[in-house]
Amino acid sequence: MKMTNYEQLPSNLQSILSFIEAYIANRGYAPSVREICAAVDTPSTSTIHGRLRQLEEAGMLRRDPSRPRAMVVQKSPSENKPGDNTLGDTFQGLTGQSEQPFSQADHQTLRCLPFADIPDALSGEGTKNPGAIQTWLLPQGLLKNSDYFVTVMPDDSMINRQLSAGDHLIIRRQVTADNNDIIIGLLDGEVLIRTYTKGLRQVRLQVEGDDFVVVSIDPEDLTIYGVVAGLLHSLG
Repeated sequence: MKMTNYEQLPSNLQSILSFIEAYIANRGYAPSVREICAAVDTPSTSTIHGRLRQLEEAGMLRRDPSRPRAMVVQKSPSENKPGDNTLGDTFQGLTGQSEQPFSQADHQTLRCLPFADIPDALSGEGTKNPGAIQTWLLPQGLLKNSDYFVTVMPDDSMINRQLSAGDHLIIRRQVTADNNDIIIGLLDGEVLIRTYTKGLRQVRLQVEGDDFVVVSIDPEDLTIYGVVAGLLHSLG
C-alpha cells in the first residue's frame, strides 16, 4: 500500500488512525487492540492487527512489535498538529516556539523516566511488559540512582495513603520491599498496588480505601515489580 496522506486512506483505516491519535492525546499512551476493536465496531482482533500493519506500510503509524501499546502516529489526521511525537514538536506544543528551551548542557541535568501502562496490565493485557511510550523529565538528583518508571494510579483503593485515581506515581523498580512500603506487584495474574507488610511466614497486602481489606499470602505467591517513590497528584 502506497499512501502519502490521510485522505487517501480507506475509511476504515482513517477511523482507526483518528481513534489512536485522540486516545494518545487524551491519555498519554496508545489504546489496546481490543479497545480499537470496540471503538470501530470490529470484533476480530486479527482484522485490527492487519489494518495496523496497513497503516505502518502506508507510513502513517510506527509500532514496536514487542510492546502492544507502543504506537506513534506518523502522519496526523489533524492538519494543525504534527504527526510524530518528536522532541522538537513537544517543545513547540508546550512553549509555542520551535526551538528547544533547554541547551545541551541543560539536558545533562535532566533525567528521563519512561511511562509504563499499568491500567493495561490490570485488564490482563501486557502484564509483564507494559509499554514505555513517553517520558517524564525530572531534575537530576531529585531521585536516587535507581531505575524508575511513571504510571497512573487506576483507582481509589489507596486513597487513605494519599494516592487517588489519576495520580501519576513514580515507581522505583525493585523486587523486595520494606514494611509499610506501597508496592506494585503481581498476585494470581493481577497487578496490585498495596501497602506491604512482611511477617514471619506470610506477607500482608492492605487496601487503604473506603473498603479496608487485608489479605495475608505466602510470599512465594507475590512478585514485586517496584515501590512507590513519589507522586504527582492529578490536577483535574
